[in-house]
Amino acid sequence: MRTLGFKCVTIGEPAVGKTSLVRRFTTGKFSESYLKTIGADFTIKYLDYPDKNIRVLLQIWDIAGDIKFKWIRPDYYSEAQGAILVYDITRKETFNELDDWLENLRTYCGDVPVVLLGNKSDLADKERKVTKDMGKEYGEKKKLPFFETSASSGENVEEAFRLLTDKILEK
Repeated sequence: MRTLGFKCVTIGEPAVGKTSLVRRFTTGKFSESYLKTIGADFTIKYLDYPDKNIRVLLQIWDIAGDIKFKWIRPDYYSEAQGAILVYDITRKETFNELDDWLENLRTYCGDVPVVLLGNKSDLADKERKVTKDMGKEYGEKKKLPFFETSASSGENVEEAFRLLTDKILEK
């Protein structure tokens, strides 16, 4: 089996659940505790494509959302081949900032595959501020695949990262 390595970044405003999504995807676990990402963190996960005789080593960079780290983001974006763009469905301001994140990514990475995630779907019944239709519409307008996810329950997390990997492989 041939191994290919790809770098992807998770981007979005602070506290949208980027770290929790990455943890859920790479370990299958979720933690209620919140620790702010300082700069960036990275982890890896192997994905097998037996039908193509390929093993993908996906290097996932979890980029800090805090504005004070904006100046170092270009270093972490360097050579990324894909991105997960995340907003929190319970905080509309995180949705309103998607254009800035996408523009910043495109400036440093070009036209790499991006998957849009509306995270925290487990809180939809009580706290939703961004409708699923709004997320779908934004994704369609920007030509981004869209999922609502929950790092807590694991809903659509594997599917989103797998689709991003598929898109990177296609490119």
